[in-house]
Amino acid sequence: MSVDPQLANAEHDWARASHAWLRGWGWVALGLVGLGCAPKTGWERTDQRACAPDAPATLCVDADPDRPLKVDLGGTTLVAGECAVAPEPDASGRLGIVTTDGAGQSTKHRIRIARSTMTRVAVDGEGELTLVSRDACDASVPAAR
Repeated sequence: MSVDPQLANAEHDWARASHAWLRGWGWVALGLVGLGCAPKTGWERTDQRACAPDAPATLCVDADPDRPLKVDLGGTTLVAGECAVAPEPDASGRLGIVTTDGAGQSTKHRIRIARSTMTRVAVDGEGELTLVSRDACDASVPAAR
């Protein structure tokens, strides 16, 4: 059985071209995957309830209903009514959160956070996390110096 030389060359050229494309775009794809997650550590509790337009992402846990609740995110722990700020100004993506109720029942969640926004969440009696609001930071708040 003989193989048509033009067909053999075409298959070889296609394989070489697709390999070159994967090699070139593979780094871009890996970079995009890395952009999908918010920082896993370095978040800090904050007393600020407003943010400037250039501020890092902020996540707040609503205090209603008032009951024992612990929220672990990004290396810090919050209770109802507290907020945390991202370690990097450009931090955006999906953030892993673990909520623990008064009985010790833990539930894992993921929520999207974005730079220059304040995200408010609430946890219901069954441990479900719900998005309350996601507001852009206000230009009337002075920028951090």
